[in-house]
Amino acid sequence: MDWCNETGYPDLLKTFPSAQQLLNQHDKSDNLQNDLKSVLVVVNNYPWIYGHGIIQRLYQPYFAAVIFCGSWYPDQIEDHDNYTSIIEPFNFIHMNSVEMRRGYSAYHCLTLAKEMGLTNVQGYFLMADDAIFNIWQKIDYSTVYHLTGVILEESEKFWYFDAGHLAALNVVKTFETSKNPKIQNAWQKFENGLEINGNRTLARKEMTSGKGRSYSEFYYIPNSEMEYYATLMRVFFENGLYLEIAVDKFIKSVKYEKFHIPEISYIWDDDSQKWDEKYSKTMVGFHPVKLSQFQNPGQNRMRYCRSILQTWADIMFSESQNFLTF
Repeated sequence: MDWCNETGYPDLLKTFPSAQQLLNQHDKSDNLQNDLKSVLVVVNNYPWIYGHGIIQRLYQPYFAAVIFCGSWYPDQIEDHDNYTSIIEPFNFIHMNSVEMRRGYSAYHCLTLAKEMGLTNVQGYFLMADDAIFNIWQKIDYSTVYHLTGVILEESEKFWYFDAGHLAALNVVKTFETSKNPKIQNAWQKFENGLEINGNRTLARKEMTSGKGRSYSEFYYIPNSEMEYYATLMRVFFENGLYLEIAVDKFIKSVKYEKFHIPEISYIWDDDSQKWDEKYSKTMVGFHPVKLSQFQNPGQNRMRYCRSILQTWADIMFSESQNFLTF
């Protein structure tokens, strides 16, 4: 509250429920109970500098674990105040800048999170550090969830890079020559999944099609699909395949859900400066909202408090609000 008060916005919480009232209210939400059995992995494409504390305060009470993933250099971290500084426990997976490749390899963070061997986990969310996850929105926790699904089927962007067609050829070579049963099984599951989803293209042809990608700053993988995901994505990572191509191929091979109006979940160009107007409580995820612009009190932080944080306060802390299930 004080963090928002510094901007001249005093209305964030006029009344605050007791801890017992909050507990009773949140216990009635199937969404929040499912989140408590899930892991949220937050990814930064570049070395972390600011924003951990904001993300922790929004999400950490509601998940089994919140794990930050990316390049972690403590001497670069900027904690401006006690309101947004890092709080304990703090969980981190370090990928150096070469491994992360400006976010090209962000999907590998879920593989690394799985390999931590956490128990009693229902599923894993991957979220970019500049995305917003409206945790009150209902999803099916037993199946893959992807904000947009396959919507850029004809896009050739990024395919001309080394992380595109060349990487895809190397992926196919790895799958077709590997003697590892896990890798062989994943390749077979990929081909079977394509067919089940109505795509009769052979796995090799699909992988080297030279087109197709999916925005992938937010998605969810249930534990039942994590072994397949992790095996597939490790091969993709080791061959340098680009994020939007890698996830696009994966979701084509599994059953998944998507947001009913996928086009509004991502904003670009001039709209990216109007994030507070474009954001809505009816979304599941929204991208991008750059946390770096809130380091100092000012107009941008006030907009964040007035739109996103006010929405969170109204829904999460007000007894009069029902959790949404769109």
